Amino acid sequence: MWVERTPEEMKQLADLVQAALGFNAQRGDELSIQNISFEAPPIEVQPAPTPAQRTLRIIAPWIGLLRYAGLAALFLVIYLLILRPVKNQVLATMKSLSARSGQAALAPGEERKAPSQHMSIGELEEELEKDLSGTSSEVMRAVVLKRHLVAKIRKEPEGASRLIQTWVRQGEA
Repeated sequence: MWVERTPEEMKQLADLVQAALGFNAQRGDELSIQNISFEAPPIEVQPAPTPAQRTLRIIAPWIGLLRYAGLAALFLVIYLLILRPVKNQVLATMKSLSARSGQAALAPGEERKAPSQHMSIGELEEELEKDLSGTSSEVMRAVVLKRHLVAKIRKEPEGASRLIQTWVRQGEA
Protein backbone atom coordinates (compact mmCIF):
# COMPACT_ATOMS: atom_id res chain seq x y z
CA MET A 1 0.00 0.00 0.00
CA TRP A 2 1.31 3.39 -1.01
CA VAL A 3 1.65 6.25 1.49
CA GLU A 4 2.42 9.78 0.24
CA ARG A 5 5.74 11.26 1.46
CA THR A 6 5.77 14.48 3.47
CA PRO A 7 7.30 17.69 2.06
CA GLU A 8 10.24 17.39 4.49
CA GLU A 9 11.00 13.85 3.20
CA MET A 10 10.81 15.13 -0.36
CA LYS A 11 13.27 17.96 0.50
CA GLN A 12 15.69 15.48 2.09
CA LEU A 13 15.53 13.23 -0.99
CA ALA A 14 16.16 16.22 -3.28
CA ASP A 15 19.22 17.29 -1.25
CA LEU A 16 20.55 13.75 -1.21
CA VAL A 17 20.17 13.35 -5.00
CA GLN A 18 21.76 16.81 -5.65
CA ALA A 19 24.77 15.91 -3.51
CA ALA A 20 25.17 12.50 -5.21
CA LEU A 21 25.00 13.99 -8.70
CA GLY A 22 27.17 17.02 -8.13
CA PHE A 23 24.31 19.42 -8.80
CA ASN A 24 25.27 22.97 -9.85
CA ALA A 25 22.46 25.49 -10.45
CA GLN A 26 24.90 28.00 -12.05
CA ARG A 27 25.52 25.53 -14.87
CA GLY A 28 21.81 25.26 -15.49
CA ASP A 29 21.30 21.87 -13.88
CA GLU A 30 17.72 21.04 -13.02
CA LEU A 31 16.32 18.32 -10.78
CA SER A 32 12.74 17.26 -10.40
CA ILE A 33 11.54 14.74 -7.83
CA GLN A 34 7.91 13.71 -7.79
CA ASN A 35 5.88 11.91 -5.22
CA ILE A 36 4.18 9.09 -7.23
CA SER A 37 3.57 5.44 -6.55
CA PHE A 38 5.06 2.56 -8.47
CA GLU A 39 2.04 0.52 -9.30
CA ALA A 40 2.43 -2.85 -10.87
CA PRO A 41 0.78 -3.03 -14.27
CA PRO A 42 -2.31 -5.18 -14.36
CA ILE A 43 -1.62 -8.78 -15.29
CA GLU A 44 -3.19 -9.76 -18.55
CA VAL A 45 -4.86 -13.13 -18.37
CA GLN A 46 -4.31 -15.02 -21.59
CA PRO A 47 -7.32 -16.88 -22.84
CA ALA A 48 -7.11 -20.65 -23.11
CA PRO A 49 -5.90 -21.77 -26.55
CA THR A 50 -8.55 -22.99 -28.96
CA PRO A 51 -8.43 -26.55 -30.31
CA ALA A 52 -7.15 -25.22 -33.63
CA GLN A 53 -4.29 -23.38 -31.88
CA ARG A 54 -3.39 -26.50 -29.89
CA THR A 55 -3.40 -28.58 -33.07
CA LEU A 56 -1.21 -26.04 -34.90
CA ARG A 57 1.23 -26.03 -31.98
CA ILE A 58 1.54 -29.83 -32.26
CA ILE A 59 1.70 -29.94 -36.08
CA ALA A 60 4.16 -27.05 -36.59
CA PRO A 61 7.36 -29.14 -36.13
CA TRP A 62 6.05 -31.86 -38.48
CA ILE A 63 4.69 -29.66 -41.30
CA GLY A 64 7.44 -30.59 -43.80
CA LEU A 65 6.92 -34.31 -43.28
CA LEU A 66 3.15 -33.90 -43.46
CA ARG A 67 3.48 -32.24 -46.88
CA TYR A 68 5.31 -35.28 -48.26
CA ALA A 69 2.80 -37.64 -46.64
CA GLY A 70 -0.02 -35.64 -48.23
CA LEU A 71 1.63 -35.84 -51.65
CA ALA A 72 2.12 -39.59 -51.25
CA ALA A 73 -1.54 -40.03 -50.26
CA LEU A 74 -2.63 -37.95 -53.25
CA PHE A 75 -0.51 -40.07 -55.60
CA LEU A 76 -1.95 -43.25 -54.08
CA VAL A 77 -5.52 -42.04 -54.61
CA ILE A 78 -4.74 -41.04 -58.21
CA TYR A 79 -3.12 -44.43 -58.83
CA LEU A 80 -6.01 -46.39 -57.35
CA LEU A 81 -8.78 -44.37 -58.99
CA ILE A 82 -7.25 -43.54 -62.37
CA LEU A 83 -3.98 -45.22 -63.29
CA ARG A 84 -4.72 -48.79 -62.17
CA PRO A 85 -8.09 -49.05 -63.99
CA VAL A 86 -6.50 -47.61 -67.15
CA LYS A 87 -3.61 -50.09 -66.87
CA ASN A 88 -6.02 -53.01 -66.42
CA GLN A 89 -8.08 -51.88 -69.40
CA VAL A 90 -4.98 -51.56 -71.59
CA LEU A 91 -3.79 -55.04 -70.55
CA ALA A 92 -7.22 -56.54 -71.27
CA THR A 93 -7.23 -54.88 -74.69
CA MET A 94 -3.74 -56.18 -75.41
CA LYS A 95 -4.79 -59.72 -74.43
CA SER A 96 -7.86 -59.61 -76.62
CA LEU A 97 -5.81 -58.27 -79.55
CA SER A 98 -3.22 -61.01 -79.14
CA ALA A 99 -6.01 -63.62 -78.96
CA ARG A 100 -7.56 -62.21 -82.15
CA SER A 101 -4.21 -62.21 -83.94
CA GLY A 102 -3.62 -65.81 -82.80
CA GLN A 103 -6.97 -66.83 -84.25
CA ALA A 104 -6.28 -64.93 -87.47
CA ALA A 105 -3.00 -66.84 -87.84
CA LEU A 106 -4.89 -70.15 -88.10
CA ALA A 107 -5.23 -71.68 -91.52
CA PRO A 108 -8.40 -70.70 -93.40
CA GLY A 109 -9.74 -74.27 -93.42
CA GLU A 110 -9.12 -74.88 -89.71
CA GLU A 111 -12.09 -74.99 -87.43
CA ARG A 112 -12.05 -72.38 -84.65
CA LYS A 113 -13.45 -73.34 -81.29
CA ALA A 114 -13.86 -71.12 -78.25
CA PRO A 115 -10.94 -71.42 -75.82
CA SER A 116 -13.31 -72.46 -73.06
CA GLN A 117 -14.27 -75.62 -75.03
CA HIS A 118 -11.59 -78.25 -74.41
CA MET A 119 -11.26 -80.90 -77.06
CA SER A 120 -10.59 -84.47 -76.15
CA ILE A 121 -7.49 -86.23 -77.43
CA GLY A 122 -9.58 -88.22 -79.88
CA GLU A 123 -11.14 -85.07 -81.36
CA LEU A 124 -7.72 -83.47 -81.73
CA GLU A 125 -6.38 -86.56 -83.50
CA GLU A 126 -9.42 -86.67 -85.84
CA GLU A 127 -9.05 -83.00 -86.75
CA LEU A 128 -5.32 -83.50 -87.41
CA GLU A 129 -5.98 -86.56 -89.60
CA LYS A 130 -8.57 -84.57 -91.56
CA ASP A 131 -6.02 -81.80 -92.21
CA LEU A 132 -3.25 -84.26 -93.13
CA SER A 133 -5.41 -86.38 -95.43
CA GLY A 134 -5.38 -83.72 -98.16
CA THR A 135 -1.57 -83.54 -98.41
CA SER A 136 0.53 -85.92 -100.50
CA SER A 137 4.19 -85.10 -99.78
CA GLU A 138 5.98 -85.63 -96.48
CA VAL A 139 7.19 -82.03 -96.41
CA MET A 140 3.65 -80.70 -96.74
CA ARG A 141 2.45 -83.14 -94.08
CA ALA A 142 5.20 -81.86 -91.70
CA VAL A 143 4.29 -78.23 -92.40
CA VAL A 144 0.59 -78.87 -91.81
CA LEU A 145 1.37 -80.87 -88.66
CA LYS A 146 3.61 -78.11 -87.30
CA ARG A 147 1.08 -75.38 -88.06
CA HIS A 148 -1.69 -77.43 -86.51
CA LEU A 149 0.32 -78.13 -83.34
CA VAL A 150 1.38 -74.51 -82.88
CA ALA A 151 -2.22 -73.30 -83.28
CA LYS A 152 -3.58 -75.90 -80.86
CA ILE A 153 -0.89 -75.24 -78.26
CA ARG A 154 -1.68 -71.53 -78.33
CA LYS A 155 -5.40 -72.16 -78.27
CA GLU A 156 -5.55 -75.00 -75.78
CA PRO A 157 -2.23 -75.63 -74.04
CA GLU A 158 -3.64 -78.23 -71.64
CA GLY A 159 -5.28 -80.36 -74.36
CA ALA A 160 -2.23 -80.14 -76.59
CA SER A 161 -0.05 -81.24 -73.70
CA ARG A 162 -2.26 -84.28 -73.12
CA LEU A 163 -2.14 -85.13 -76.84
CA ILE A 164 1.65 -84.95 -76.97
CA GLN A 165 1.92 -87.05 -73.81
CA THR A 166 -0.33 -89.68 -75.40
CA TRP A 167 1.79 -89.75 -78.55
CA VAL A 168 4.97 -90.12 -76.49
CA ARG A 169 3.45 -93.01 -74.53
CA GLN A 170 2.29 -94.69 -77.75
CA GLY A 171 5.80 -94.34 -79.18
CA GLU A 172 7.34 -96.01 -76.09
CA ALA A 173 5.07 -99.04 -76.26
